[in-house]
This record gives sequence, C-alpha cells and structure tokens, in this order.
Amino acid sequence: MRIFHCVVFASLLAGCAGCDEQVAVTGGGGFGGEEQGVGGHTGGHPGQGGSDCEIAWARRFTDAPAGFIRNLAIGPEDAIWAVGAKDNQPTPNDLPVSPRLLHFDAGGEPVWQLDPITDDVAFFISVDVDARGNAVAAGAFRGTLQVGDTTLTSAGDFDALIVTVDARGNVLWAKRFGDESSYQWLKSVAWLDNGDIVVAGEFTVSIDLGGGALWAAGDPTDLDVFLARFTSAGDHVTSMRFGDVADDYVNDLVVDPAGGIVVSGGYSGAPDFGGGALPTGDNHGFLLKLDAAQNHVWSFPLGRSGTLVDLDTQGNIVLAGTLLGVVDLGGGSIGADTMWSMLLARFDAAGQHLTSRAIPYGPDLYGGPAEVKVLPSGEAWIAGWFEPSIDLGAGALPAAGGPDGFVAKLDANLLPTYQLRFGDGSQQMGMGLAIDAQQRPVVSGKFEGTIDLCGGNSLEAEAIPDGFLLQIDRNRGP
Repeated sequence: MRIFHCVVFASLLAGCAGCDEQVAVTGGGGFGGEEQGVGGHTGGHPGQGGSDCEIAWARRFTDAPAGFIRNLAIGPEDAIWAVGAKDNQPTPNDLPVSPRLLHFDAGGEPVWQLDPITDDVAFFISVDVDARGNAVAAGAFRGTLQVGDTTLTSAGDFDALIVTVDARGNVLWAKRFGDESSYQWLKSVAWLDNGDIVVAGEFTVSIDLGGGALWAAGDPTDLDVFLARFTSAGDHVTSMRFGDVADDYVNDLVVDPAGGIVVSGGYSGAPDFGGGALPTGDNHGFLLKLDAAQNHVWSFPLGRSGTLVDLDTQGNIVLAGTLLGVVDLGGGSIGADTMWSMLLARFDAAGQHLTSRAIPYGPDLYGGPAEVKVLPSGEAWIAGWFEPSIDLGAGALPAAGGPDGFVAKLDANLLPTYQLRFGDGSQQMGMGLAIDAQQRPVVSGKFEGTIDLCGGNSLEAEAIPDGFLLQIDRNRGP
C-alpha cells in the first residue's frame, strides 16, 4: 500500500555505496543508511486526515543482525543526538547487546557515534543535550562495559548507567550505580539550565547514588522510584526514593522553566510522594511535581495508565499514553470499561485539569504513544505504534499488517491537525521524537519490512530490525 504521492529525490550517505556497506565513524562500529527526501507536492490521502506528504528526509541505519534508535534530543544548530542498541550476535536476542549513542547533523547526516563495548547486555534508554552540545545518556547494563577509557562492572544483575560526552563524542565521565540485587535502571535524564543533570529510575533492595544508600520499602523483588541530581562533573547533589511495599516505577521526567521536575510513572499499593498517600491502585499511573529544591508540590493518580509527559514554555503539562478502563482526571469520566484507550491530557502548572481525551482502541490493542513533545504554542506532537487501527479524530488509520508506526500533531484541545502512519505487513514502531528550532519533528524507531514514503519510495530493512530517522517538514496549525 502506498500512502502518499509526492515528488521524491534520493541521495546516498557519504561513503555508503548503495547503502549496503557499513560506514565507520568515531567510536567504533558503524552504520549504513538510506536517505530519501520529499518535498514540493501537496495533496491529502484518505485515511491520513487530509494531510500533505511533507517528509523532508528519511534514513535507514542497519546493524546486522538487529538495531534500533530509541530516544532523541535536538541541540545547537538543530543537530540530533540519539540513543539505541544493537544486537551483536547472528541470532536475534542472543547476547551481547550493546548500547549506542549517535550524533547527526540537522539533515540526518552521521557525525559520530559512540559504541561502548560489553560482554553481556547494555542499553541506553534516554538522552538529553545542553546548549554547548554536551550529551548525557542513561540506561542500564549487566556484566562489564567499556566506555571510552572507563571500565564499569555491574555489582549484581542490572546496574544503572549514566554517560556524558562532549560535542565531539569524547567521553567526559561514565558511572554505574547499584548493589548485588537484580534491578537498578535509569529511565529518564535531563539537563538543568545551570548545567546540573537530573535522572529518574527504578531499583530493588538498595542503591547509593552518592548520598548514602536508599532502601526500597518492599521485598527484594519490589521496585521503588529514585530521583537524583548531579553536577556537570558527575558529583552527587541530592538523591531520594519514593514508594511503598508494592511496585513503583518511572516512565518519564521533564524539567519546567523554574527548574522544577515533573515525573510520570506507575504504582501498585498506595505510595506517598510527599502530599499524602495516593488511592490504592494496581498498576495505576501517577503524575508528580517537585520544585527546584526537590520538595513535593503536588501528585495525583492517573487511573490504570502508563504515560509520557512534556511541558510548554508556561509549564503546562501534556501527557500521552495508554489507559485501561475508565478514569476521571478532572473533566469527567473518559475511557471504556475493560478496554484499552489512548490517553491524552493537559494540565496547568498547578496540576489543574485543562482537557483530556481517551480514544478507545478496541479489544485487540497493541501499541500506543511512545513519546510526546509540546510546542510553545501549546500544540503537541506524538509518535508511537499501533495495531490494528486507531482514529485520533481525523479518520481511521488502519495498520497494513502490524504493528505500524504513527506520528500526529495535536492542537491545544488535543485534536489532530496532521497524522501519518507508516509500515507494511511487518513490524514498524515510532519510538523517539524531538522538535527542532523551526518546530519540525524528527521521529526515530525500528522497523522490519518496508516503511512507505512518498511517491512510491520506501526504506527497506536489511536487519531484523533496522533503525530509522525521518523528519516531517511541517509546522502549521489547523
């Protein structure tokens, strides 16, 4: 199925003959790629909400047997930083699996990449970049990991991992955190304007982030949440834990204009984040705000949901995720009994409800939003994947086979003004999303088979899966 009809031009990555060879760049390893630029033609397509084809460029990055690009950040001169992972063995899911930090220019051309070397499993989940182009990547690893000149060895099973590099990809410092228990992960990371770094993650039993051991409240298999702040040199500033005797976990973290922190996550039980115990839940979501000194401002439950968050320049919050059943976030009940829905909501900086929507998926849901980014106007972009179909409000998007990736732009009322699905009968997933200075989205993820582009052109996966980047050259309202 071809979704769009547009004028297309194609070019190759420098040094990539036919996109079938790997291109060696700084940090070891390599990637191949394809670029296909699209522009000039307009014309909506049924099932795409009347949207134009406005893909500026798209690239495939192959790391046989498998690789993907998970999370994105955009820094100075609209350059792109991305994190992901690659499978180093001929059989998918065999070990080792290595983390990857990639740097591209504004057009998606590769600049450098950092491939820490592991004898087991390591991965980055989150990345952010400061105004100087320094990047910080966070995730977890097990075994031994070589990052630049630093060798890290996990204390038990998975340890939390944080790595910082300068704009040229030189490792500034790398640290691990964890004890002999099974699970310590970093899930989200962000730079503060003063150069400090804040992180959020999960742990079992105990973790020492530099300020003394934090102890989980439950038994050795129960998760608690931790937050920590470090200087740009990696020195501990503060750390804390949240949770009760059941599982508590983190999905996302974002910093507001005043230096406060907004965290989304989930819980079972009745945790107290500082404002009193939340209602007892079982895999319920939460939203938490701390001020710049990490004092509790507000927190509240989100029903049986998992959500990602972002902020506009006024500190208003947009969340996107999935919901099971019904919830009232302040505007009346939304959702459907015993059914999965896409959850979209907006709150002001004080945590007061502004608007919310639940879009039922039906009984056979697979997928949902994987990232949300908010524009200064209050509009938002979301990206993710779905199967078998979704309707954001501008017409149904049926998956070609499934799951398929999607990206959509939402107005201030969380209604779509643009939507795009991509994929064939194999698996395609939007996983990362970032917005450049011209407010154009860049989407990353992984795919098998074919990603359809405009004019009959496409990206063809070589590995299972390959990673991709694409940019949509669109920034306009309804």
